[in-house]
Amino acid sequence: MTNSAEINYTATAFAAGTSVIVPYPIGLQYFMFDTSGSHSYKYNQVQASTANSFDILFGASHVQITNLTGETLTGAIIFNLALHAREPSDAISQSILLIEIPGYENFPQIGTTGRIYVDTIVNNIYRWTGSEYAPLPSVIDAGTA
Repeated sequence: MTNSAEINYTATAFAAGTSVIVPYPIGLQYFMFDTSGSHSYKYNQVQASTANSFDILFGASHVQITNLTGETLTGAIIFNLALHAREPSDAISQSILLIEIPGYENFPQIGTTGRIYVDTIVNNIYRWTGSEYAPLPSVIDAGTA
């Protein structure tokens, strides 16, 4: 599943050949950015591809962007980066039972049994049944659960 995330960066003097570190917006911690995806940017209201303009290196909590335009950039730069949902993969993350993802459409195509998924945009709660996401009631009575 590929979607896009908008990362805004306001450059005061983004010199040619230099890099900036831009943290991911809150809520994207369970997304993996697609290094082969179609990325674009808008600078001075002009939309363009990042190919040959920026080198983009995705990290765990940030993106490193290197200016390859040959000029110093100032003002707002808006990056639209391809991304897809993922399950946490390291040992610590495997113990996470609740996963918050902004938007049902961004849930991983295949969930993990035993995990609860929350659509943070509308605050709906789901569990993975092994074949689909089943909605859970917003209020759970501990006496009947």
